[in-house]
Amino acid sequence: MSVVTCDNGAKALRMLAGKEHYDLLLFDDELPHVNGSELIHRARQLPHRKRVPIIMFSASDVEAEAWRAGADAVLKNPDDIGRLTEMVARVLSKGR
Repeated sequence: MSVVTCDNGAKALRMLAGKEHYDLLLFDDELPHVNGSELIHRARQLPHRKRVPIIMFSASDVEAEAWRAGADAVLKNPDDIGRLTEMVARVLSKGR
């Protein structure tokens, strides 16, 4: 397994626009420059990212916004951190 991290939303947007393959996208909503909900929305507009599973993590109440943007799962930070592995397995198995 390989993990790629970004420390801000602008960098994440540049990476999403690239051709690198990602099996899963995991966004925090509270990123500098571009928030996680906007990243989800923009990823869903890219033909090569439309079907990539996306999980949103947030300490804020942005669940409805994340669902509207196209998230496959939304987890509350820090309460749901223990569910992350289960959720990753669940969203990845949907695509098989």
